[in-house]
Amino acid sequence: MATIVTADGAAASVFSESASGDSSSVFDDSASRITYVRSAVHSTASSFVPPLIDTLPSSRITSASTDSSSSKSASCVSAKPSPILIAVVAIFASGAAPIEAAKSTSQLRINSKGGRGVKNVGRALMSAVATQTNRIATLEAELETLYAAQARARQDATAAAGASSCAFPPAVDFTNWTGPDVKQPYPQCSPRHQAPLAADLAVLAAQRPQMPAPVLPSLLVPCCAHSGTTFLWRCMMYAFHPATVCGRPSDSPHNPEYAELSTQWTARECAGRRYLLPGLAGNIHGHWDYRKEHFFYGGGAAAWLKGWDDYVGVDLPLCYWEAPFQRALRQRPQDHTFAQARRLCRSREPKEPRQGRRLAPAEGGGRGGRRGRGAARAAPGEPCQHRACLTLDLERVKLGPKFSLQYERERDKKPRWQMQATKSLPRVVPAEHPGAVVPDMTPNYLCSPKALKNLAGSLGAPAHFRMMLLVREPLQVITSSYKMFVEWKWVRSDNLSAEVVTQLGALRKCNRTLYEEPERLEALPGDEVLAYFGKCWQGVWRAFVTNALPYVCLRAWLAAGFKREQFLLVPSARLRSIRAPALVSKIAQFTGLHYNEAVLLDKREELGAHCEAPETQNREASRRRGGKEAPRKARLVNTHSGFSGDNAQNRTRLGGASFADFQRLAAAHTRLMQQLRLPELDSE
Repeated sequence: MATIVTADGAAASVFSESASGDSSSVFDDSASRITYVRSAVHSTASSFVPPLIDTLPSSRITSASTDSSSSKSASCVSAKPSPILIAVVAIFASGAAPIEAAKSTSQLRINSKGGRGVKNVGRALMSAVATQTNRIATLEAELETLYAAQARARQDATAAAGASSCAFPPAVDFTNWTGPDVKQPYPQCSPRHQAPLAADLAVLAAQRPQMPAPVLPSLLVPCCAHSGTTFLWRCMMYAFHPATVCGRPSDSPHNPEYAELSTQWTARECAGRRYLLPGLAGNIHGHWDYRKEHFFYGGGAAAWLKGWDDYVGVDLPLCYWEAPFQRALRQRPQDHTFAQARRLCRSREPKEPRQGRRLAPAEGGGRGGRRGRGAARAAPGEPCQHRACLTLDLERVKLGPKFSLQYERERDKKPRWQMQATKSLPRVVPAEHPGAVVPDMTPNYLCSPKALKNLAGSLGAPAHFRMMLLVREPLQVITSSYKMFVEWKWVRSDNLSAEVVTQLGALRKCNRTLYEEPERLEALPGDEVLAYFGKCWQGVWRAFVTNALPYVCLRAWLAAGFKREQFLLVPSARLRSIRAPALVSKIAQFTGLHYNEAVLLDKREELGAHCEAPETQNREASRRRGGKEAPRKARLVNTHSGFSGDNAQNRTRLGGASFADFQRLAAAHTRLMQQLRLPELDSE
């Protein structure tokens, strides 16, 4: 991080690394900050201190061209920010002048009510800049260090990609494009409704060892939203990533050798260990990152009607799952990755008709294509657009700062329409990579009748599937859910109480007997539970009440053929107290994933940062200090409990008869859940 020490001793941060330590994100973030700082400084200086800028030594100023938008964009990327100009911003922020830096990086607000400070701004600036002259050399050295680090990050990423089994996408220049510039160059491929094989890779390795196959998700976290799913995702991605599972300790303490390349994840190199290999999500730039939620079977904006090709996604080599290659890919020119997305999205209609039912006219099509009765279909054997691809209108899509600069300069010479490949599941040869386990942490699956019908109706109840259910006190679930959607501006009701009254009324109307006497559910046969579940549960985000009552949902999944031993209850409260080694060990025991204790414990603090709740870390820190400090209250990641905007605190309060009725139902369903005696994540 580079800092500026202002006249009054305050430190103003200019650049900061991301929390994850991703070198590519540091480079991209600093480029956008440079653009912001330069524009903010010049707009401010031109309004308040033009004589001062004119008198500064030209050797220490990087001027910003204002002749055209293209030249200004180019200078923002290629030139370094002037230390003098950055110092001016720091002086403003420190209080020497009545200007306050905005919290976001999009603007610099000017306080016009500064009074005397406005009158004396020139004198204050001249005095402050004079006191900073001896410190400019230090600042320039810090900036040089930052730029050197950026250069090393780029070189390291390029070297890592060179060591990979993948080659970069071929170089392409879309300038002076002469090909067809149309929204949809090919008709959409017809949806495939015949499910791929959903067997365990160890079984496939015995049956068809050398035939590549997509790996369908078999480790699900189908419940419940706002119970710690993001925390669990981050922990498992750290502890069970193949780079960790297939890694080994080194001779250097606290510096294990990680298996960064996909060639190190084979059965031979990784000793047959099982590791987590999630699907990938593609963004508009053609870059890829790991995907937590798929929403394929249901539980929201499901992609079920698009067919299995939308779930499996485009065909990518396994090296795209390597973190170094992903970082290196983000450094490629935008035209290269756009061209690669076009290649990935150009599929071919099979010569044999697809098996399964045809979509009704109203179900056809998807985003970016034509819909309805007149939707075009490719002839057998002809090119078609992959179902996992979207059409991009570059006149409407907002690219990131780094890539918009590349495209804006010659937008008129480049095609308007591009493609986005949105997802991909890993494809492996079962005999070579039998340890790959793909997760799908869509937290709405469990209470969605549509998701259960689609999953069980197409795959049955595969014995190798494992489901981890994150459960939380029902009242906390509905208040947290409602508050999040208030923050996202999704809800239209005045308050949660009104929602609960409406939804309780609908549940009572659906089945009055089971509403008033929920204890009867325990003796209800499986087929009747399925019928009740399908009639009275929805599984969508706004069904706050039924989503907080997962007992009926779980009984329905058991009635559909899944076994009790395939589920693990994970109380959210336990995630806040369990130590990282114990949590990872217990997850490994349930899922069959390998706990590489030698590698993980070699960097114990890093493991704790990923797999221990802040409360646990604070308690341990207090213990090390002799208990002199009480543990501080902390929250799990991605929480919305502290949001207070839009009157959220008052809108989420419950009371009166509706509150009492919901608490009665919640208590009964919680008791019934406990009586199922499912495997549960116990304490240390």
